[in-house]
Amino acid sequence: MDASMAPPTPTPRGELVGILSDGLLDPLSGVVRRGRGFGGDGVLKLKLEPLSFVVAWSGVLVLAFNGFPRGIAQLKQRLNQLACLRKENPGSLWPKCTIGAVREGRRLTVDQLRTLNEICARLSAKFFQG
Repeated sequence: MDASMAPPTPTPRGELVGILSDGLLDPLSGVVRRGRGFGGDGVLKLKLEPLSFVVAWSGVLVLAFNGFPRGIAQLKQRLNQLACLRKENPGSLWPKCTIGAVREGRRLTVDQLRTLNEICARLSAKFFQG
């Protein structure tokens, strides 16, 4: 059996290296391996489908996506099972892209939050829900 097929060693670093090298990333060279999802140019192709604009914690405006691609979801699940890594925060469990945030030390008022939520709902309906 070659080294790439060997199970990860039981050390925390070994567990992490084993998962990262499991067809996704060669931890020694840092090169992403070819496999399913790669284009002819060797670049990993991921498709995220926009779902909606959302006001997240502390007034952070995000674009939420309709789930992670299966390979990324599986990688996240495996990483969350490692004792050497901290569990994900709830806000990291869903796919999103930050668009903007309230300045540090500032908070949205209830009226501002309501208005921003209405704008997000209206734009989400226009762009993503047909």
